Amino acid sequence: MHFGGTAVRNKGQNLIEYAILLALIVGIGAFIYMNSSGLAPSVGTVYDNAHSLLEGTASNSSEQPQQSVDGQNAHLLAQALKKAVDTGRITLGDGAWVEVAVVRHTDGTFGVDGGASGNVKIDGRKYGNYQGLWGNIINTSGIGITSDNASVANDKTQWYGVRLDSNGHAVYYEATTDNPSFIKIGNRPEVPNFDGSDVHTETLF
Repeated sequence: MHFGGTAVRNKGQNLIEYAILLALIVGIGAFIYMNSSGLAPSVGTVYDNAHSLLEGTASNSSEQPQQSVDGQNAHLLAQALKKAVDTGRITLGDGAWVEVAVVRHTDGTFGVDGGASGNVKIDGRKYGNYQGLWGNIINTSGIGITSDNASVANDKTQWYGVRLDSNGHAVYYEATTDNPSFIKIGNRPEVPNFDGSDVHTETLF
């Protein structure tokens, strides 16, 4: 009986201790809540700001990688042209330039294009057409982009390209599907118009 009485007393004592501890915790919580009226709104504001930031990041995540692919490829094309000039494979007279483009045609297929102005020679021969520029220079440059596999990653981009001038400056050009900026040359109805008013440009180097 003695042992049973001890167990009952210990159990009762433990319950009292738990009750006191719980009351203490509740009291501290109530004190903090009553004396920090701005705490709840502040937490809500932080949450809302974080939520907005995450939404903005998510909305841009689908486009950014595609845009960066086209941008990286444009840099590669520009570097390939510059290397060809530096090594003498392309010679540009004063004020001359060469340009290459990757095109999304209106039928959904991809192709390449290009052009030149001024006194331009490729491998010692006068510039002929964009096919020679791609075939002799870009396709053999080792950058991984060729006239057979070139494509446009961003669904909103109709075509992009680069122009390199005789001063070694390269500029990025891009036209959107809303304003494709095509011109017709001979039997080629969809030739990128680098000088179109709706074309976005950006200096690469």
